Amino acid sequence: MAKEPPVLRFMLSYPINAVDLGPRVAQLAREGITDVRFEVIEDIKTYGKKVQHEVSAIDYLAAWVADHPTFTTSEVGQHFEAGGRSKTGIYAALAGLIDRKVVKKIDAQHYSRADIKHLAPPKKEKAKDPKSHQNRYEVTNTDFILRNARRGHGRIVSSRIKDLFEKDGRNRSSVNPALSDMVEKGLLKRVEEGVYELAEKAKPKVKVNDVKTAVTPAPAAEA
Repeated sequence: MAKEPPVLRFMLSYPINAVDLGPRVAQLAREGITDVRFEVIEDIKTYGKKVQHEVSAIDYLAAWVADHPTFTTSEVGQHFEAGGRSKTGIYAALAGLIDRKVVKKIDAQHYSRADIKHLAPPKKEKAKDPKSHQNRYEVTNTDFILRNARRGHGRIVSSRIKDLFEKDGRNRSSVNPALSDMVEKGLLKRVEEGVYELAEKAKPKVKVNDVKTAVTPAPAAEA
């Protein structure tokens, strides 16, 4: 007598939320599936236990710092994560190395080994006063301009002054600042664009010499 072929059966299971279980079982019953079995799985949240390392965070960081003269907190965090450590411990470790004078803080994110000397940033040169160049000459730019203005009957043209500056070895670009300064001080008056004339206070003073009048005695009357 021939054996009957085996009957294959399958047990199907899949996760489902508690609120969806009842509607799903009802749906299966409508489909003729009544042999429904299920088990309750309870998920319990747990918190990771603090891992105790044989090497302290400070010593762990100190070994790494020996090969890294300068570094950032981000790089330290990457090193800690690579060693299975939490990044939350990097600041305590850095503080410990600072206390040991192994590390020094540069700014909020940058650190370096204490034995590394940092060059001070170059000092910014103060902007030069455009009037300071006058000290290079025996005759200041102001006196130079006044002298030429008096020779020109009290009137000057900036283009002419620039040519005279260049001829005297002075910087042409110093003319306009000097003229503006003289106008502010009341030495010059601006007549029109590029044309100036001496102000009253800058005009040469005429010295009046005291004139002594000789008194001639009157001739004696004849007898």
